[in-house]
Amino acid sequence: MSSAIAPTGAPICVTCGTQFDSSWSATHCPICEDERQYIGLGGQQWTTLHDLRTGHRNVFTVEEPGLHSIHTEPSFAIDQRAFLVRSEEGNLLWDCVPLIDDSTIAEIRNLGGLSAIAISHPHYYTTMVEWSDSFGGVPIYLHEADRRWVQRGGVNIKFWAGHTKCLFGQLGLVLCGGHFEGFQVLHWPSGAGARGALLAGDQPQVAMDRRWVSFLYSYPNMVPLGAPAIRRIVRSLEPLEFDRIYGAFGRHVMSDAKKVVQRSAERYLSRIGAPPLGAYAEPDEQLVVEIHVRDVEASARFYRTLGFQLLRAEHNFAELLWDMSRLFLEGVAAQPEPPGTVIANMRIMVPDVERYWRMVQEMGLHVARTLGERDYGLRDFTVVSPDGLGLRFATRL
Repeated sequence: MSSAIAPTGAPICVTCGTQFDSSWSATHCPICEDERQYIGLGGQQWTTLHDLRTGHRNVFTVEEPGLHSIHTEPSFAIDQRAFLVRSEEGNLLWDCVPLIDDSTIAEIRNLGGLSAIAISHPHYYTTMVEWSDSFGGVPIYLHEADRRWVQRGGVNIKFWAGHTKCLFGQLGLVLCGGHFEGFQVLHWPSGAGARGALLAGDQPQVAMDRRWVSFLYSYPNMVPLGAPAIRRIVRSLEPLEFDRIYGAFGRHVMSDAKKVVQRSAERYLSRIGAPPLGAYAEPDEQLVVEIHVRDVEASARFYRTLGFQLLRAEHNFAELLWDMSRLFLEGVAAQPEPPGTVIANMRIMVPDVERYWRMVQEMGLHVARTLGERDYGLRDFTVVSPDGLGLRFATRL
């Protein structure tokens, strides 16, 4: 049963399956309003976990030793599958389905319980807090870059930053970007008879012809990804050993999966008229700015506040990302105080410079040049970093 009015309790969006906090009183779903999703033809509709339990059930299927898929029947919302990955060190729920009920909990306990949850991207966050709470508050691992898409928060959600994160049982999360900036896949080295398996969510998306995979920014709206995103995905997966890919919709690549990803990316790039893989350096690596700073942690915090994503943080070093452009920060103990004037600018094009101007004013940051229209065709302003670098945010006139 669904309703156009958000019901009492924690409402669930019928189209995407996202659960909101019980205090949610709005009439819209930000996930579905994003251009990667859609609002159903009947308009925004809501349901609850209670109502979902009355007409649906979860079906467990053994995919291979140590791996069960979980699928809700009849289909609901996006209709993805979750996976229970079993190991001697504990069991991991990979991705999530909206329905969780007593029979599901009992079945998972019979299979050894649950130690943690990890989810590829925001379309599958669904009722993740309910799942965690049902198993004693196990941690939910999400990438920091997708923090803003969480609609129901909780202390069990553990955001991580960087390229990779080791879990347990040799399981590891790998940041790929692409479909979402924080899109992550699960690497299971013990899978496929110890040849390695990749639990990919919907990126790489296993095609109807299982010899191929593909990549999209939006699957329901058929919006492609650009060449830099494809190169980044392939580069992220290159260090991993995997012979199999498990997809979210019952389609899997059962052998030679790493080669399938490689040739699928080559085909994709050729069809959009982009250079092939294998250049001396990927386009987003050919020119990278590195700044010497006095305090890496403070400088990285400044850039993240403005919207940069933290990819890697080490002693006296940080790697940040703005769209597909990278920025390195290196801590230098003897770095002098910045000069009184800005000696260099970094231009950042944004769709709405007014929003960034308001944000900078609210933060009380040092502004070197106020917002205005320039004779070179931009409306921009310049804010100064803690190390004296100017950041010029701009929108075309």
